[in-house]
Amino acid sequence: MVSLYLYLVGFPSPAIGVQNARTRHLGTVLGNRNDKQHAIDIVSSKILPLKHPAYEQIPGLFNYSVLKEGEERHPLVNLHQYQFTLNSDLCLRGHVYLLIIVHSALGHFSYRRRIRETFGSVRKAWNKTVVLVFTVGVSNNETLQNSVVREANEFKDIIQGNFIDVYRNLSIKHIMGYHWMLNHCPEAAFVLKTDDDMFVNPYVIVKYLTQLKESTNQLLGAIAHRFAPWRDPTVKWFVSAAQYPFKTWPDFCQGLGFIVSKDVLLKLYHASSVTRFVPMDDVFVTGVIRSNLGINATDYGDLRYKCTTRARVPVSKFLRTGVMFTFDSCLKSAFKNASAMKMYTNGTYHLSMSDKSIFVS
Repeated sequence: MVSLYLYLVGFPSPAIGVQNARTRHLGTVLGNRNDKQHAIDIVSSKILPLKHPAYEQIPGLFNYSVLKEGEERHPLVNLHQYQFTLNSDLCLRGHVYLLIIVHSALGHFSYRRRIRETFGSVRKAWNKTVVLVFTVGVSNNETLQNSVVREANEFKDIIQGNFIDVYRNLSIKHIMGYHWMLNHCPEAAFVLKTDDDMFVNPYVIVKYLTQLKESTNQLLGAIAHRFAPWRDPTVKWFVSAAQYPFKTWPDFCQGLGFIVSKDVLLKLYHASSVTRFVPMDDVFVTGVIRSNLGINATDYGDLRYKCTTRARVPVSKFLRTGVMFTFDSCLKSAFKNASAMKMYTNGTYHLSMSDKSIFVS
């Protein structure tokens, strides 16, 4: 029987942004599994025992979802045996305040390009260093893999892990992002996880974060309440009763964009080592794991804006929105051209907001 998750092990860790002869495509990326190098993980060996939370929204969830001694553990989600065929050194540019991790599908070249041309070009926001990286998996398509390698070598912002890049592996990709941050960008105070079809305004996000009363113990997002698991096997969100027997999910932050402080990220990462795998990453990390840890999530309210198809977005929304759901339908109608969009995201219109000529009236 084929497992719901697919993974690969045995990748060497190449130089930043470079792929060597052994990692040209999936057939050679596997390399010699008997010659697997030591895990690069420097933090996950400290597995913290979980204590039953004082309050449990879904009765029985803790006892069900926490792996028991002797149960099989996923080599990536639980054991954190991540290795990278493509890596990035962008965090070496200075003390990072906000790390933006963008989940991207391997073939989404145009999505990554438009992010680089707009909000991904922001390096400083309110004098705070911002770094953005894309996380992807691998493919058995050699042409696709070679194209991604060329892209990574040019921009140095792609993190590629040792698993197949498919929707059902989003939880693997998510924990890999945390693993990478803790090993390669440990100074980041906050991490924003988002998707490659979202719009993020780093200036609004950073200003929001610097105005928080506390810079720790933060999990901020658009909270989904009492969502039910999809039991229809034909939909991509399908979760069987055997995987998750409860009728509703615990409250979770929708994966389109949420923010976590470093201390909370570390707790979530450690707890993933003993938590039963769920394929949807937002539910798995900010729902099940968060609930098991007894961590509270806060809805960030007006920091987000959800667009409707072909909506005309008021200027005021752009000036205060940190995460905008549905990139295409909003931005194509709100901005007259791509250069104007870039002017907005690089801070020009935070310095002179009187000129609104770039916006659709």
